[in-house]
Amino acid sequence: MKIYVLILGAVHATNNADKCVFPNKPRVPYYWDENCKLGDLGCWADGLHEECRFCGDVPYITECPEDAKMPKYKTCYFPVPPVTEYYWEPKCKLNAAERVDKGCKADGRHRECRFCGSGAYADVPCPVQRCTFSAEPNIPHFWDSTCEIGKKGCNADGIHVECRFCDAKPFLDVPCPPEVRPPYPTDECYFPQGTGQSYYWDNNCQLGLDGCYADGIHEQCRYCGKGSGGAFKHIPCPSERAIFP
Repeated sequence: MKIYVLILGAVHATNNADKCVFPNKPRVPYYWDENCKLGDLGCWADGLHEECRFCGDVPYITECPEDAKMPKYKTCYFPVPPVTEYYWEPKCKLNAAERVDKGCKADGRHRECRFCGSGAYADVPCPVQRCTFSAEPNIPHFWDSTCEIGKKGCNADGIHVECRFCDAKPFLDVPCPPEVRPPYPTDECYFPQGTGQSYYWDNNCQLGLDGCYADGIHEQCRYCGKGSGGAFKHIPCPSERAIFP
């Protein structure tokens, strides 16, 4: 039997998630927490504001308030974790009788959420040794049979405990297998999917300074100039070494 972690919403006295500023919208819920401080799980979510905090999704197992900003992509949602395994199946569809394929709409909300693997759904095969994301994340990930709930990076897709994030902030101490990704460049920013924000390499960067850790990998990678609603316009872009979108 699989064990799943579910974080339910809670009401916080102060919450203004619109104050968070992200050059690229995150795939994890977030909110504004006046009690955040450096070192607390999920704080400094946008790299700009200490109070901007990730929540509600592994590894950020802080409870989300009801008005937290939720990612646009869909995931299964169960008020009570089921004993039956499940995964996200984009191919789930309605038939002529307006009924969904077997196992689909498992959470009663999302058609693409599907039960599999046991009991009444034994004939619906579960994906084998494959992470299941409704939207592919920027963070590298791999299948780790040694994973368990609570181990850093594990349960990355929220479905398979063995699915594990690696080698990107905050999982820099979890090495990726060589086949998962090529080595990161050591002296330049790494944006495999691009970014709409200007950036450059700043050897004076450190955690907590505006714009640093822009790519989530290199402390010296720094956002600058226009873009992102003006969040980094106070950081000048060195014309000779900045990268502009």
